[in-house]
Amino acid sequence: MLFSLPGVYSLNLWSGLPTPTLANATHWFSLLSSSQQMAIITRLQADPRAVLIIQRDTLYYLARYGFRISGSLAEYLGHEFEQAFEVDDYGFWVRRGRKIAPLSTGRIFSVPASTGEQKLELVLSGPRGALGSLELWTIGTPSRAHRLTLTIANSSLEVTPLDQTGTPTGNPHQLAWSTPLPSDAIVRLTATFRGDVGPPDKLVAFVFDTQGQRVAAARVLR
Repeated sequence: MLFSLPGVYSLNLWSGLPTPTLANATHWFSLLSSSQQMAIITRLQADPRAVLIIQRDTLYYLARYGFRISGSLAEYLGHEFEQAFEVDDYGFWVRRGRKIAPLSTGRIFSVPASTGEQKLELVLSGPRGALGSLELWTIGTPSRAHRLTLTIANSSLEVTPLDQTGTPTGNPHQLAWSTPLPSDAIVRLTATFRGDVGPPDKLVAFVFDTQGQRVAAARVLR
């Protein structure tokens, strides 16, 4: 079940996930009555895997012009949900205390006590095919630009199996390039490399198999 603040019904259309009720899920904090908001609360309470998307730029716009979002549903969302991760102006929120594996996202870390070495960690739902390369691109308007290609020649790989909460279910181990990942598992794929790839909040990683086919993509988070 997917709900949003402010209401972005296109997210339901794209994902195929339903809104809590058939009531208007757009400007719901001003359009819906107290009883309609309570009906949404009841449905959200019954679904422990419900997701909330927060669109911050629209909230800032409303606040700038003095529009205050209030009501029982807004209070419920703030009390019962917390952010799992954020992409640009969109926050992905889950039930407070719930842990998730943030699929199709990644992070870049500098390796301590090394010179220029970095790690790219991607959380993926086991892309099919033998791994051939990883590409990092900067994104933004009006175009995108290639930053770095990782292959057997300039990087090493490590894989860690995860469960749906993002908790490791086994020890990390080295993975040879041209080796397929388990197609039915969630994994953390870590590539160690050298090179400057630019600001992490403007990066996307593409995963290619040995035939050059793209098998996965992940947005690199801040």
